[in-house]
This record gives sequence, structure tokens and C-alpha cells, in this order.
Amino acid sequence: MSHLYRVIWEDTCKKRDVEVAVSYEVEDGAVTIHAITPTKVTLHADRKVLHCTKSMGQRVLLRSYLAGRDNSVTIEEEVLSQHLLMDETPEPATV
Repeated sequence: MSHLYRVIWEDTCKKRDVEVAVSYEVEDGAVTIHAITPTKVTLHADRKVLHCTKSMGQRVLLRSYLAGRDNSVTIEEEVLSQHLLMDETPEPATV
């Protein structure tokens, strides 16, 4: 079953937040990443939101995201950690 993990990466150098969608699967505790796609940018100065729909812009933002993230944890480890937290969240009670 495919899942989607969204992360907001704060690009402090360029004063913007970049929303990135990670499409992945988990099987036997191993994460397989299918795609990492920047979806939108929020500019800090005026809180303007720009949606990323063009492949060139997505590639540029993806390179920036991968270069600027904390590499002490792999993307797979980060996704698995969040996935496990999501699995531990109890379902809302039905009335």
C-alpha cells in the first residue's frame, strides 16, 4: 500500500518554506521511496504561496531540499519514524 508523507522544509537562506511530498511504501519494516516531489513554496516576506507544478521548478527545489536537509538521518529513516508514529495514533472514537 502506498503512503504519502508531507514535510515542510524551512530554507532559511532563501527565506521560504518548501512543502515536499514523499510517496513511499513500508514492507516488513523497510521503506521504499517512490517519489519526492516539492508541491509548494511559501515566501516568508509576504507569506505568498506558490504552487510547484512545473517539472523544472520541482527539480531545482528537490536539489535544494536534498542538499539542505540534515543528513544525520536518512529520508527512509525519517519516513519510517513518522509512519510508526502514525500507526500508534489511536483511531477516533465513533459515536
